[in-house]
Amino acid sequence: MEDPGERVTLCPDGKYRWLYERSLLRDLSVLFTVLKIFLAIAAVMGVIAFIINISDNDAGEALRIALEMVGIMLLIMIPLSILGYFVYAAMMGWKYCVVFTLDENAVVHEQYEPQAEKAKLISGLGTVVGAASGRATLAGVAAMSARTTMCTRLKDARTLRMDRRKNTIHVNMNEVYAKDEDLDMVWDFLVAHCPDAEIKG
Repeated sequence: MEDPGERVTLCPDGKYRWLYERSLLRDLSVLFTVLKIFLAIAAVMGVIAFIINISDNDAGEALRIALEMVGIMLLIMIPLSILGYFVYAAMMGWKYCVVFTLDENAVVHEQYEPQAEKAKLISGLGTVVGAASGRATLAGVAAMSARTTMCTRLKDARTLRMDRRKNTIHVNMNEVYAKDEDLDMVWDFLVAHCPDAEIKG
């Protein structure tokens, strides 16, 4: 099948398809998502450290130890995450290209094939480096980043929310992007075919 255009187009197989390019330099939402994940991990580790140390220390000392550990984790993870994001963005040409396929049953968010192959290569290198260095977290994150396709069945959609400023529609955890000219059409289609979704748009 030939590459879809940037406008939402009804194809001969009855599915809508379009290509969307998102700037990885102007839109830092992916970076912020990664940072939020690391903040959540650090917070959980801090709570665990506090619980472990409270039996041998008073509450103040246990809290100090936990906060110190969280601080060290963040001092390491945040700079590495930011550096890693910009290295990845540069390798991807500073843009994220995704092909969407939409019909009455599902919406598929799939990284554009030339980029997907490059992303898999980067992920493979990260997994090897993480495993070789004994850093299971790095290996795990790299392995998860190999995921280049996300499919959401519309009958399973529980939330539907539009962020018009970012040309984004959130269908559960899936993000659907469309140009200004097509955003309302895609939104109306999803609203009509997600019977159990809570509409937040």
